[in-house]
Amino acid sequence: YAERQGIVTPDNYGGRKHHRAVEVCLNQRLSNDIPRQKRKAAAIISNDAKGCFDRIVHTVAFLCLLRFGLPKAPIHSMLSAIKELSHYIRTAFGDSTPTYSSRPGEPPFQGLLQGNGAAGTGWLAIATVLVEMMEAQGFGLHTWSAISKAAVDLVCFSFVDDADVIHSGPSNDT
Repeated sequence: YAERQGIVTPDNYGGRKHHRAVEVCLNQRLSNDIPRQKRKAAAIISNDAKGCFDRIVHTVAFLCLLRFGLPKAPIHSMLSAIKELSHYIRTAFGDSTPTYSSRPGEPPFQGLLQGNGAAGTGWLAIATVLVEMMEAQGFGLHTWSAISKAAVDLVCFSFVDDADVIHSGPSNDT
C-alpha cells in the first residue's frame, strides 16, 4: 500500500520489491563521484543500525505504521503480544522452567523482534520518516550530475538497517 501511494522515500531500498543491494552499491559509488568531480566538500557516514529491530519503541512503530496505511487493530495486536511475551530457553533436554518476561512495575518489552515478519516493514516505515525529517531540514546532497546534468537530491542510501548518509553544504565554505 505504501509503495502504491508513493509514501516510501526513494532513498530506502531494503524490504522493497525490485530493489537490490547491488543497486545501493552502484548508486553510492556514482553519488560519491559527483562531489569529487565537482571538487565539492561532502561528508559521508556508513551506519549499521545493529539490533535495530529489537530497539524499536512501540509508540514510534505504531505511528509510522499508521502513516503507511496499516489499520490500528493488527498493529495493536502485534505490539501487545510482544509486550506480553514469556521467553523460554529450548534445548535438547526440553524447555527451561524459568522464563524471561516483563515484570510488573517495569517498562514492557519493546522492539519488533528479529524473527517477526513485520519487523522489516516497521523499520522501513521508521526509516522513511527519519529520511524525510533530514530532507526537510536541508540535509543531503543537492547538486547536478557532472555528466548527464540531471538533478541529484538524496539524503542516504539505505538497505534495511544499513545506511550511507551523505551531506554537503551549498558551498565549500559551509
